[in-house]
Amino acid sequence: MTEITGDAWQTWQKLLQQEECFLCVTTNGTIKKDGSCVMGAGIAKEAAQLFPYIPEELGHNISRYGNTVHYLRNNMLSFPVKHNWWETADIELIKESCKTLMEALDTLAIERDVEECTALLVRPGCGNGKLDWETQVKPAIAPILD
Repeated sequence: MTEITGDAWQTWQKLLQQEECFLCVTTNGTIKKDGSCVMGAGIAKEAAQLFPYIPEELGHNISRYGNTVHYLRNNMLSFPVKHNWWETADIELIKESCKTLMEALDTLAIERDVEECTALLVRPGCGNGKLDWETQVKPAIAPILD
């Protein structure tokens, strides 16, 4: 795990020019009546504004396969941090998402015939999720992410 600072979207675009990199969009498992996923804050809201198909696609995937890491086209992955949008982020869900992310990256590397895939992940569960990076999240996920 390497920590960097900067705009996630710009950093992702730069990394895409050099390697097979996936942007992780932190999400929740709340599905609206129309079947789309609630994506109302943070990088999820930005992703939904930039790629309007994502909320519906993600809502379908969550309904069918559960609140887990999902491929979202355009080298993006969902990364669940909450079960419901109004809750505080769940550190156990974040750890599970990290494990699933690592498996997904291995699978994607094989599918794309590259040595490895990397992921750009904002500090999951921090900000709108109300968890603290230094004391709660980083110590929990650093052993999982390589």
